[in-house]
Amino acid sequence: MRQSPRNIFERLKENLIRVGFKQSGVDPFLFISEKVICLVYIDDTLFFSPNESDINVVVKKLRELNLDLNVEDDVAGFLGVLIKKLDGERLELTQAGPIKRILDALGIEELTPNQRQQRLKLYQKINQVM
Repeated sequence: MRQSPRNIFERLKENLIRVGFKQSGVDPFLFISEKVICLVYIDDTLFFSPNESDINVVVKKLRELNLDLNVEDDVAGFLGVLIKKLDGERLELTQAGPIKRILDALGIEELTPNQRQQRLKLYQKINQVM
């Protein structure tokens, strides 16, 4: 059974405090330590620091407390839309983080675009019947 977002947050909060973070009095989803800032959004956690090694230390400590943390490659793509300026006035907008999570959840990341389309149509038909 999945934990509720509130339970996940409370467990994360407790463990962040254990490893040296203090919860902000202004924003309950902001945690600050001596070298790292942590932002929490539902069950997603973002760490920011001038030195990546400081983040790695925090992640290691949290994992030692049995928190299952997945590291994303790019916070911009994870949070939302990446905007890339093409020639002239054209823009390319992508959502790499959410797209990857959807492909992983559907088990279709390794499929060709044509195979993905067929699989998605099948999922849509199944959902219409249910």
